[in-house]
Amino acid sequence: MRLEKDTWRRSKTGYSWRSPADNMTGHTVDDLNKKTLEQAKNPYEKVFILIRDELEHYTSLSMESEIDRLTLCQVIAGLLSGRVS
Repeated sequence: MRLEKDTWRRSKTGYSWRSPADNMTGHTVDDLNKKTLEQAKNPYEKVFILIRDELEHYTSLSMESEIDRLTLCQVIAGLLSGRVS
């Protein structure tokens, strides 16, 4: 599932979305803020949870810093490359 950046906004328990083409809006509760990997219902949720859990170790990094952003990319790529084949 690929959502265009300007058509959704994440909240703690889910996300609000809008579909300009259909003139529709809504909110989906997914509870991905607290689900465990065992509770994931699909591959998207598994990836989300894996990344969420790994990034808890890097809370001091800032999206304002290019080095910090690259560090997070390296962390995520390492995490996913070990699980994607």
